[in-house]
Amino acid sequence: LNGEKVAVACVFDLLCANYGIAREGLGGENVASSYEDNIPYTPKWQESITGVSVEKVIQVAREFANNAHITKGKSMIIIGAAMNHWYHMDMNYRAAINMLAFCGCIGQSGGGWSHYVGQEKLRPQTGWTPLAFALDWVRPPRQQNSTSFFYAHTDQWRYETLGVDEVLSPLADKEKWKGSLIDCN
Repeated sequence: LNGEKVAVACVFDLLCANYGIAREGLGGENVASSYEDNIPYTPKWQESITGVSVEKVIQVAREFANNAHITKGKSMIIIGAAMNHWYHMDMNYRAAINMLAFCGCIGQSGGGWSHYVGQEKLRPQTGWTPLAFALDWVRPPRQQNSTSFFYAHTDQWRYETLGVDEVLSPLADKEKWKGSLIDCN
């Protein structure tokens, strides 16, 4: 820039740095040099957390990428609502999005992401809406998260055997997260 060398990083460089992937000239002590390195976000690192073997993770990733390569991006991920019911589900979605982007599947006919949940896509929605949202009782209907309501008001949280520290990211500071899950609800 104006005769000077300026270091720049594209979004892909930043993403790779976040995942600890070594890139030419951008390495360091905290990046993996192989899938077997026990550094965050490598297949080896996830094995002790998920129970999925390094070999299986690599196999699935290569098969998905190979299919995308052969079909010019026609690899698709189909996800329903089940993932939404788990802690840290946003990370699962990010993993799917990144895999699709890395493999060139975004915007390809027959590729990409097909997300479905269920009831909100009912064809006879006019008849279903009054039942689902209590429109036949009083207007406007009051909506709330019933899962949280009943979890709190039936004292289910008192019998929780899972600690907050057990569902944290392995990289989180466990000292900052004490107490019960009701404290996070």
